[in-house]
Amino acid sequence: MKSERLMLACLRKADFDYGLIEKGDKIMLGLSGGKDSMALARLLKTYQQFSDKDFTFIAVFMDLGFPSPEDKKMEKYMAEEDIPFKKIGAADVYKILSLHRDKDGLLPCSICSRMKKAVINKAAISLGIHKVAFAHHADDAIETLMMNEVYGGRVATFAPKMTLEREGITFIRPLIYAREKEVIRYVRDFDIPVFKNNCGNDKRTEREDFKKILSAFYKRFPPAYDNFLTMLSNQERFKLFFDDLGYAFGDGLFLRKVSLPSEMAMCFNIRREVFINEQKVNVNEEIDTDDEKAAHFLLLKNKKPVGTMRIFLDADKHEVVFGRIAVLKEYRDLGYGRKMVTQVMKMISRKITPLTIRLGAQKHAISFYEKMGFEKESETPYIDAGIVHYHMVQFLRYPIPDKEKI
Repeated sequence: MKSERLMLACLRKADFDYGLIEKGDKIMLGLSGGKDSMALARLLKTYQQFSDKDFTFIAVFMDLGFPSPEDKKMEKYMAEEDIPFKKIGAADVYKILSLHRDKDGLLPCSICSRMKKAVINKAAISLGIHKVAFAHHADDAIETLMMNEVYGGRVATFAPKMTLEREGITFIRPLIYAREKEVIRYVRDFDIPVFKNNCGNDKRTEREDFKKILSAFYKRFPPAYDNFLTMLSNQERFKLFFDDLGYAFGDGLFLRKVSLPSEMAMCFNIRREVFINEQKVNVNEEIDTDDEKAAHFLLLKNKKPVGTMRIFLDADKHEVVFGRIAVLKEYRDLGYGRKMVTQVMKMISRKITPLTIRLGAQKHAISFYEKMGFEKESETPYIDAGIVHYHMVQFLRYPIPDKEKI
């Protein structure tokens, strides 16, 4: 049927664009019994048949203790479709949520969401599975974007793919390109059973209000229906205030926090020139997995990349570690490196004080950092990437004032 071809095309595109399903994957599908997760269960089963991914999956229903769960009917349907099924009990969730009902008798969705994720993570780990599929679709993503803008003051929605490093679990959303009306049509065409949400909040949440608002908006402005989805991945046309956010020193010198892949590439190019080509550091030591955890800064001179550094901030401990501080050879001895480092110190100290700043300085750069207030933590050097370094530290009791020269 046309609805199946369309849904599979959406799944395939999401998989291709974001690398959701890899060969040999074992996937746990979070099954609520609603139309979206029931549809995804059947789609994944079909996708197994002609996909080159060679993956397996199991549909898992979390019994959170809500009244009258219909897991027996779900299990019966999954058996008919030859889909592995498992029920996991977590009845305490409903008991806890019931203690936090609001004045209208509604359960707290935010607490419920966090608790469900914890249950899902625990279930995945117990099953030896490291990839979990959720059935959120495009309309869910757009609604979440709007809700975050209205209530959170941020432009954000959930990601098609997200990894929890500590738990070692990756969440994927294969229906991210499918629209809700397409899911409804697919469920109807293939007579897929849908089971009632018994939490009591169904059709009574703020998300439901946004559904109605967006539905009316699409009727009045039809192009918005497709354009709102296009907007979520239209990186080339994404333009907001933070695109120009940064610090201008004057004379064409500008520092900004890296936010785009293209800027990250500029940082890597500077580090490759300084550390790999100039100092002969092994590429595997220079470009490491810590780059994913760090915040990066890029220094530009007349829009040309000339310097970079990365930081690891632990706000709870009031500590930050500076690293990979580099300025291209032709731009050294102009004070650019000092300006970059000092400005980053200013930015952090305005948010967190007292603050301990640590860095590993190459031997030849000791005096450079001492002039900025850093001291050796010890006279004992250490070797990093074949180069002699010293641990250096600076303690800031108060924010660095604007009048401080840089």
